[in-house]
Amino acid sequence: MPSHGSKTALLDDLRRRIAHLEHPVLCQEAPPPALALGVAEIDAHLPWGGLAPAALHEIVPAKPGDGATALGFAAALLGLAARKAAVLWCRSQGDLYAPGLKPLGLTESNLIIINTSKDRDLLWAMEEGLRSGALAAVLGEIRNLSPTATRRLQLAAEDGGTLAFLAHSRAAAATMTRWQVAAAASRHPRGNWPGKTCWHVRLERCRGAGGGQWFVEWHDDDNISRDIPRNTPRRISRKPPGKISGTASGFRLVAAFRDGSLRPAAADTAQPLPLQTASAR
Repeated sequence: MPSHGSKTALLDDLRRRIAHLEHPVLCQEAPPPALALGVAEIDAHLPWGGLAPAALHEIVPAKPGDGATALGFAAALLGLAARKAAVLWCRSQGDLYAPGLKPLGLTESNLIIINTSKDRDLLWAMEEGLRSGALAAVLGEIRNLSPTATRRLQLAAEDGGTLAFLAHSRAAAATMTRWQVAAAASRHPRGNWPGKTCWHVRLERCRGAGGGQWFVEWHDDDNISRDIPRNTPRRISRKPPGKISGTASGFRLVAAFRDGSLRPAAADTAQPLPLQTASAR
């Protein structure tokens, strides 16, 4: 456990930040709703109509070089949760780039960040945040979790009715879902320009449902394109950014694996697939 001084400092800081939130969420007897991704095919595949509330969900890289990509997907999920109330991000190293978080819906008004160099302090901060009942979700960057630590986080999530995300983790005990994430080629109407952020997400494990694979893009009003080398593969899309729940940002389905083959979304049947060499596993 953290030392008394370390624990007190973390708790005081966390309480101070939550107290300044304009719209804290109060614990209620009614179960919290699932977090919909806003992609009908994925939400319908999940037993809860989205990500199960008050539960642990893992986001892991498909391969070692996909760590930043997986963390970006986790941040996008955290941004969806932040539409309901403030969220907490617990991490042990490096600074976050605020302008890069804004298009995901994460700003200083709804994001609390806790930095600590010790895993035990990070886990403790996550537990406190999950139990507080004042947050919509908690994201923790941690690589190794014991069955006991995983169980404590699950109980804390249930106590506070709070969604929990584990990034870069390979939890020793089963979480509600595990998402494996890899980068996918983006598409842009001008061909050789970078387009929307695109992820290849694979539902590796899900209680109550089978796996699945999808390609999703993130759309927002502030997507800015820059010139890139001419030999970059062309990925073209003429469709305007999608809307989710009346907002200008969110996930949009590009393609999905069905019956062992990669098939484009209905709205994208005339467009190239984001990753031509992809195969179902």
